[in-house]
Amino acid sequence: MAINLSYLQEITGGEPAMMREMLDLFIQDIPEQLDNVRNFYDEGNFASVGTEAHKLKPTLQYIGCMDMYEYIKKIEYLGKNELDTHQIQELLDRVFGELDDTIASLKKERAELS
Repeated sequence: MAINLSYLQEITGGEPAMMREMLDLFIQDIPEQLDNVRNFYDEGNFASVGTEAHKLKPTLQYIGCMDMYEYIKKIEYLGKNELDTHQIQELLDRVFGELDDTIASLKKERAELS
């Protein structure tokens, strides 16, 4: 798991308050959105899996979390096209496996913003 906040710094002009706000949104919203993806998967609603996954991509780009971004991008594709849907569970497991470490890293980065 790696994060790179250079893109977030670029789009916020390096403004600490705005960066903290964006990090707070990630920390608060992403777990819930991922739960939605998993719930739609459990229901067999693959189109909604794809739609929810699509919503996650920009935030993952903002924080430079490219591994998770690639997993979510694949989940979106598989869900929207209802292809190899069994792979979605494996990809979700990877995303959830990285989530706690990602949030911990973001909290650390947030605390260091002056």
